[in-house]
Amino acid sequence: MTFIEDKIRMVILNLRKTLVSERIEVKDITIARAGYKTENKPPVDLVWESYTSGTPFHMPTDSHAWLHFTVNVPECTEDEAMFLGFTTSKEEQWAATNPQCTVYVDSETCSQSFDTNHTELLISSGKHDIYIYLYAGKFESYLYLTPQIIRKNKLINKLHYDIYVPWEAMRALEKDSYEYNVICNSLDKACLLLDFRGMPDEAFIESVKKADKFLEEEFYGKVCGKDTSSEVAYIGHTHIDVAWLWTLAQTVEKAQRSFSTAIKLMEQYPDYVFMSSQPQLYEYVKNTDPELYAKIKKRVSEGRWETEGAMWLESDTNLVSGESLIRQIMYGKKFMMDEFGSNNHILWLPDVFGYSGALPQILKKCGVDTFFTTKIGWNETNKFPHDNFIWQGIDGSEIFAILSDRYVRPLTAPDTLDATKKHVTKKYSDIQISTYGYGDGGGGPTFEMLETYDRLKRGLPGFPKVTMRKASDTIKLIRDQFDENAKELRFAPKWSGELYLEFHRGTYTTMAANKKNNRLSEYAFQDAETAAATAKLLTGAVYPKETLDTGWHTILKNQFHDIIPGSSIEAVYIDSDREYAEVLE
Repeated sequence: MTFIEDKIRMVILNLRKTLVSERIEVKDITIARAGYKTENKPPVDLVWESYTSGTPFHMPTDSHAWLHFTVNVPECTEDEAMFLGFTTSKEEQWAATNPQCTVYVDSETCSQSFDTNHTELLISSGKHDIYIYLYAGKFESYLYLTPQIIRKNKLINKLHYDIYVPWEAMRALEKDSYEYNVICNSLDKACLLLDFRGMPDEAFIESVKKADKFLEEEFYGKVCGKDTSSEVAYIGHTHIDVAWLWTLAQTVEKAQRSFSTAIKLMEQYPDYVFMSSQPQLYEYVKNTDPELYAKIKKRVSEGRWETEGAMWLESDTNLVSGESLIRQIMYGKKFMMDEFGSNNHILWLPDVFGYSGALPQILKKCGVDTFFTTKIGWNETNKFPHDNFIWQGIDGSEIFAILSDRYVRPLTAPDTLDATKKHVTKKYSDIQISTYGYGDGGGGPTFEMLETYDRLKRGLPGFPKVTMRKASDTIKLIRDQFDENAKELRFAPKWSGELYLEFHRGTYTTMAANKKNNRLSEYAFQDAETAAATAKLLTGAVYPKETLDTGWHTILKNQFHDIIPGSSIEAVYIDSDREYAEVLE
């Protein structure tokens, strides 16, 4: 690190120190152990006990507890914002196994989640009644639960990100490049305007305003925003495995937490566009938190929340029957059309363990013309040669396919540059799709990522153009460029047959009983439908549509790409054994 780089780093650290002007301890906390919730409020029969903030609280694996307290949030000035902060002392753990919380503020609809990547919630001044529904995560541990009220200075926060994002950006560039030096010089000049001697006194705040004015006018206003030939199109996303290191019951909570966090961030960041692809998750939220579901539908109607994906959930495509693949699309498309009015045309399968060569034919006949994945990039031996290509099925059917490098990634300056470098088919399209946020166990984007986007979208020197829009809109732009260039070049990249994943190969033989139950259920329901349709035709019997639909939903759910391959924890297969028994009965 050069001297100037290090000097700017120290300025960033000093700004962070002064960003929070007050932390108010929360007192009179009560806590009660509980099981899985059935409503968005604690059961009446819980045993509550007093809890002191920051003291150890034992949580067994897969256990729950409710915290309750009231807070009186002080008034703040125009230049300040108040937050409810909450930490568990496990913030360094992997997001997929970390303790996670559902937060209720003066309401029985979820306000937001707290997890390893989301530890603050914007809150208004005044008295608030707060419940936090805590999930221990995968591991038994002692948690040190610390709620607090945090006062932040919005002016310092803005300057912090105005400096931090380009500082991170320049460090990803070559030090002898023009772009590195122009960013470095601009930041150095802004830092020289800051007066840290009496921070955070009035003179310091005035110097913050001067430094930010300089950056707005001289850096973001004049240096940034030059035309660039490439684009990284960001899509807000959270990949939620419907089961994996947790059961279906926990996935219900994960969906509620992740979706409520997305809604909360949309209130603060007008550019934020989010997409989620699995009807199964929407159904969970619809059944458990109708008020949150209504908020989602409102954002969908505004064009800020995208419900795309085509299948009921992210199903395996090699172990299930052709009939099931068609049912996945039929039920998935029907749900999205009935609930949101969207006619899905993209098969969104970022994390599935390989893709059958029969899919292009099935997709085309189901009105799906685009396929999106990331998983083929995980190949152990042979690097997949394309990221925008035509996928030809075994019958000759062709659809457009996109391979992105990751199904979720942080939205940072270095990651933006990395996405551009990894874009393979550059001569066919200059746009690279990148889904950002935290996934596997849910969570989604963070306010830090959205603050970063607000700077990157202004066009930092040496960086690609950065945009945020719906996946379907971006893919249309990519497809138009691809078709035009393929026509001019007289050649289009094409892959024929199966998209084989050179990874996770043990999943084809693991948990054989689970695979057998799937096949028995597929056969049983095809036979039942044939018999029911025949009975209706010959005798006028009532067709048992609701019963058959319910059974198919269970079959489709258990075809999730971490259930049927055998890659989930034991508890998942205890559940699936029970559900298959009910279906077959």
